[in-house]
Amino acid sequence: MVTDRRDELERWIAGSRATQKKLKLGLAAALAVSIALMVVSRAAGGIGLAITALVALSGFWITAGHIADWQERIYKLDHPEAAKPGGRRYQRD
Repeated sequence: MVTDRRDELERWIAGSRATQKKLKLGLAAALAVSIALMVVSRAAGGIGLAITALVALSGFWITAGHIADWQERIYKLDHPEAAKPGGRRYQRD
């Protein structure tokens, strides 16, 4: 059962990394379009750049958060002694 859960988590991590790669390609295209648009209209290009930056920040933040959470779950599966009430995040040294 632990190996099934671990495999599932690893598939989710791989899926999120694939999403990040797709996001990179999409952002590169959006950046190119925004820069080209700045030649035509500085305001429209600036809005395009702002939207591209917002999508980049939120997209990578969310996917990185998912990956970190799933890696922590894998760690807890491999090290059951670390899975204490309250989780590792809130323990004081």
